[in-house]
Amino acid sequence: MENGVIQAYHATQASEAYKTMPAFPRTNEVIRSVQLLNKTVITLDSSKRELTSWTYQHSSSVESTRFYLDDIIINEYAIASSAINLEIVYVLVLTNNHWIEIYPSKSLKHEPLFSLHLRCSVKVHSTPNGNFFILTNKGSIYFIKQKITGDKEITFEQTAQAQSNISCSMMLSSVLILNELECFIVFADNAQSMTIWTTEKIINMNMFHHLLHHH
Repeated sequence: MENGVIQAYHATQASEAYKTMPAFPRTNEVIRSVQLLNKTVITLDSSKRELTSWTYQHSSSVESTRFYLDDIIINEYAIASSAINLEIVYVLVLTNNHWIEIYPSKSLKHEPLFSLHLRCSVKVHSTPNGNFFILTNKGSIYFIKQKITGDKEITFEQTAQAQSNISCSMMLSSVLILNELECFIVFADNAQSMTIWTTEKIINMNMFHHLLHHH
């Protein structure tokens, strides 16, 4: 129980309490995946069409829901917190028609804060600083940065782009923080080389050659 208190009830009391207990909030479809950040939870249902945000500070409650209709489904999503308020969470959604959209978790029904259309398969990553890296199966890398306006509002902009020269159709990738700098690492399909991108420079490394040289 809350505050570590354990309370005991007679079975009859528990049964009566259960009858009067209000229904828990729920989604329309069975939840398939869950992502948690601070005090916000984002869920996606098994049909990959119902995206829901929840809060659970005192009790769980549905904050906002977005439904995708017709043939549009959500292939992937990532979440990041606001740079000025950790309790504000943003959701990046990747749909099967290759649209990338970013919404505030509290306003999933509204128009996206940012949208980008790509014509190929994509992998998305969020960073601890509230930004997003996007990798396509053709090796293109995009950086979507969170920006604070003069009115202390958050916007998102694509501020950088790079092209990896390795074959990465499997889109094996990760975000790494080095010396407080956000780095994006892409691994080649053959697992012998990788690309490291810092939005300022791109480094291509042949790991197999490096190991041979070391020995």
